[in-house]
Amino acid sequence: MGYTAMNIYVGNLPTGITNDEVRKVFIAFGQVTSICIMQSTHAIRGQFKQYCFVEMASAIEGEEAVNSLNGKKLWGFDINVIAALPLSNKKDVYSL
Repeated sequence: MGYTAMNIYVGNLPTGITNDEVRKVFIAFGQVTSICIMQSTHAIRGQFKQYCFVEMASAIEGEEAVNSLNGKKLWGFDINVIAALPLSNKKDVYSL
């Protein structure tokens, strides 16, 4: 059987969350290969929105993490955890 990684989107995170804090939660489900925490600002309210992408080495472990963590209250927030959509290989995705 081949290597099948899974990329997971985790939304509604508190500002200031660290890679180590996220890793401690996801490592319970399997090997975490990378974490990328991102932040955006709401255009109208000016509020920060923090989210991250977690890559797990196994899709089976990733699915278990998604099923167990989606909607769970962590760090005082109800987090959203879903399988991330793969990036397109097309070079001109935005062309009309």
